[in-house]
Amino acid sequence: LRAHPLAWPLLDVERVEVTAVWDDAATGVRCKARYDALFDDSTMIADLKTTENAAKPAFTKTVYDLGYYIQAAFYVSGALALGLPAEEFVFVAVEKVPIYGVKVYPIRGEAIAAGQTELRPLLDLWGACNAAGEWPGYPAEVDEISLPPHAWRQIEARAVERTLALEE
Repeated sequence: LRAHPLAWPLLDVERVEVTAVWDDAATGVRCKARYDALFDDSTMIADLKTTENAAKPAFTKTVYDLGYYIQAAFYVSGALALGLPAEEFVFVAVEKVPIYGVKVYPIRGEAIAAGQTELRPLLDLWGACNAAGEWPGYPAEVDEISLPPHAWRQIEARAVERTLALEE
């Protein structure tokens, strides 16, 4: 990571692991973010992500599947709420296994707007739950559990294998 000519300058800044706290203007809920790196002029937020695969197609899927685009929108919203310009949001993707590939991905425009679109109902739900003191979850009931259908076939196959092994 330190040897990467684009990634390291994004992370080697004075303001790292910066905690930001603000109140959402629409709901009043307290919000909190932890910026991995915030440029001194606050124009860029860099977020370090470990990943199985930093190649563009795989990481793009990860950004969607794990909601990183919503996180980016949330972090940008927080910075703006605090009066910071936050003009850029950049993911620094680092692979978890050797050779530890590194790739830098700015996320902009439509992707941030999509994150905002999904973020607003989540903040509204949070605000409503906070106000009511009730949080959605699973029903408060006992629900018996067993094994999935495929397990029964595997258990039977292992029993047959063990029986045959004993007969040999």
